[in-house]
This record gives sequence, structure tokens and C-alpha cells, in this order.
Amino acid sequence: MPQQKNLSTSSLERPQPRPPALLGIQFVSRCIGIIASLIGVAIAAFIAIKIHKTWAFVFISTLLPFFLDTAEVAALASRRTLKFSFHRVNPFVLIGLDILTIGLLIWSFSSLIFDKWSKSHAVSTGSYTADPFNGIEMWLAVTIGACHIILLVFDFVDCFSRRATGSSKRPIEISLPRLIPSNRGYGSGRVGDVEWG
Repeated sequence: MPQQKNLSTSSLERPQPRPPALLGIQFVSRCIGIIASLIGVAIAAFIAIKIHKTWAFVFISTLLPFFLDTAEVAALASRRTLKFSFHRVNPFVLIGLDILTIGLLIWSFSSLIFDKWSKSHAVSTGSYTADPFNGIEMWLAVTIGACHIILLVFDFVDCFSRRATGSSKRPIEISLPRLIPSNRGYGSGRVGDVEWG
């Protein structure tokens, strides 16, 4: 007598791998963020040494994306090697860190605008020569912020894809029909009734 069979479709619903083009966009955006962060830190250090004016907000807003982007670039680059690989940061953690980075960059940009057009320059002794570097730092902040806004979109995509992957691991059972013995005799011409589980 045929028995009821349950087929699981969990093996059929596998998460699709991330397209290489999207990983390439993430890699390039992180590299741009690293370069812009290094230039920003170098300019802030130069200003601190030359005119003894420390832009603490610049150091804070550029060092965080520098370490974050470096970790992600190392993880993405290690995927192409067969000897070792670094684990990427959890997408949920990346969302928080990228939002924090964008917030710090907005704070840095606002502080640089205030530093550039503040009336305190009028009473300076004339040794304040950070005027061209203010604009450069602002453009660097905009560049890093734009990269992390793009990366934040990818963070949400990875987060939702991970949730979809977790839900697809649940097996979906498909019930097949089974034959049950009929109460009627064989003389009636019916072998059995079909019952759906």
C-alpha cells in the first residue's frame, strides 16, 4: 500500500550568491573611503603641526571610516585567495557603523564650515593659513559620506537577503496522495480511494 510522502523543498530554495559587480562596487567604494580618510587625517595633522590648531572632529570622523573600510576591503580581497579569508562584519553591525560614520561626517562638515567662516578669523594674528585646507577637508567629508551612503544601501540589501536566507531554511512539505483500502469489495470494480494528506 503506497504511503504518504513529504518532500522538502529546502534544498531547492538556496540563496543566490551576490553578483560580482555588486561586490566590486562595494570594494571600490571602500577603497575610495580609505584614500579620502588618509588624506583627511594627513591634512589635519599638517594643520595641527603648522598652526597648532587641532581639528579633533576631523580625526574622529575620518579614523572610524578608515578602520571600518580597511576591515571590509581586507575581507572582500581575501575572498579571491585560496589560502585564507577574513570574515566580513555582520550586516546589522555594518548598518549601525555606517550610520554613525555618516553622522560624524555631517558633524565634521558643519564644524569645518563654522571654522572657515567664523568671525574669529578677523581677530586672528594673521598666522591662520588653514583657509584652503578647510575646503579640501569639506570635499573629503562629502566624498566619504557619499561612499558610505551608497554602502549603507548595500548593508540593507545584505541584511534583507540574510533574513530571506534564514526563512528559506524552513522545509516546505508537499503532501502526495496515498491509496487507502476501500470498504467495497473487489467486485465493485474499484481498487481503492485516493486520499490527500
